[in-house]
Amino acid sequence: MQALAHIANMSPRNFSRVFSREAKVSPAEFVELARLDAARRLLEHDRNPLKTIALNCGFRDGQHMRDVFRRRLGVSPQQYRSSFGMVNAARQNG
Repeated sequence: MQALAHIANMSPRNFSRVFSREAKVSPAEFVELARLDAARRLLEHDRNPLKTIALNCGFRDGQHMRDVFRRRLGVSPQQYRSSFGMVNAARQNG
């Protein structure tokens, strides 16, 4: 967040306050939601292992991604992939 505040020529505290007011979420929550969205897209269309997807989307590790999925969506990344992944959909339709 300090880098973004610097780019915006604001103090980190002011940046956080302005960002939260304008975006209706904190900068940290915005980043988490962006990572979640990226991971969801990859789980739907990519066959890479969960750990690879987690790291490619900016999560610390696979466990962090699992924690975010469970908290935000109520399912694990594996359950999400099973339900929405094209690989599994092709198997079911084939």
